[in-house]
Amino acid sequence: MSEGESNKEGGSVTLIIAGWFDPDLAEERAQYIQAAGEIFKKYGSGTVTSYVPTETLVGDFKPDAVALVEWPSAEACRRAFADPEYEKLIPLRDKALKRVTYTLARRP
Repeated sequence: MSEGESNKEGGSVTLIIAGWFDPDLAEERAQYIQAAGEIFKKYGSGTVTSYVPTETLVGDFKPDAVALVEWPSAEACRRAFADPEYEKLIPLRDKALKRVTYTLARRP
């Protein structure tokens, strides 16, 4: 799949979030996570499962945290990211996180 292309078949998806933190900006990170979570709920986000990676067996993927967020559809997730209130959070996100990736996935 190319960037921006996902789940053409419809149905629920999981948003995989990987984040690399600036340890000096924990308060800003917490503010971003709280505010983004409230916006995501407006669009139907479900269970959030968070992980702290402990070991990379192959490759150089070493985020500080990984979270999985359930969504009713890829379109619902896209609408949340396009919400004007979320767009206002982008400067805070970019300050609080050194790097972040958001990837939509579905079960085969």
